[in-house]
Amino acid sequence: SRSEALDLLKRRNSAFNACLRVGLRLRAVRASNGKGYFVLIGAPEPLLREVAERIGLDKRLVSDLADPAERARGMHTYAEFQKERAAIFARGYDAFFTSLERQRLIYRLLESDVRGRADVPGAGLDLDGLVADRVLADHFPLAHARWVGRLRDGWIRRRLGTPPPLDDIRDYFGDKVGFYFAWLHQYALWLGLLALASAGAAAAQQLLGVDNAVVPVYCVVVSLWSVLFCEAWKRRQSELAFAWNA
Repeated sequence: SRSEALDLLKRRNSAFNACLRVGLRLRAVRASNGKGYFVLIGAPEPLLREVAERIGLDKRLVSDLADPAERARGMHTYAEFQKERAAIFARGYDAFFTSLERQRLIYRLLESDVRGRADVPGAGLDLDGLVADRVLADHFPLAHARWVGRLRDGWIRRRLGTPPPLDDIRDYFGDKVGFYFAWLHQYALWLGLLALASAGAAAAQQLLGVDNAVVPVYCVVVSLWSVLFCEAWKRRQSELAFAWNA
């Protein structure tokens, strides 16, 4: 009805005004089909640095300040961000904050409730609630063209079997996706070891028949492979969690 449409418009404008009050930048872009608009939301770097310091964002230090033992193992050293000591923190690919850090800070600005939280300014929006009430159609982070190009050149176009650039994947997609591709890579490597044993068992069945003395041995090998793979992944997962401060 008309009254419902006016109420949705009022709530939508209120949400946008709340974003502007906390310093976020908004830009409306008309959809290609002419039905509706996309509202692009960004934030100036001084605002991001202020919020990062207030919430105690853990940011990677430059390699020169990292622990030598950790650096030799491909680990990173993190510390709570401070504006006055910004020079000691590592920059992202094309900006001071990585794509993931910018997303976290902007979402914090969008969703933090300013009431009673003067130390963490925010628009106080319930984004999922606004979508459920049809005030907004949806909300999502946009793809970053330069980061996508970096991942394409450093990952997709590499030779088959090359380890994925896990740090870049994590910095763009987040911890969960980074862990997923780390697990997938390790699983593929371990499957290669199991394939050798499987090929031997298959050859034995062709030469000696389906039921032969090799089959029980193969079953034991698969059982040991499963246990060792799980233990190896636990170790790798712990290493990545420490390296990513996850």
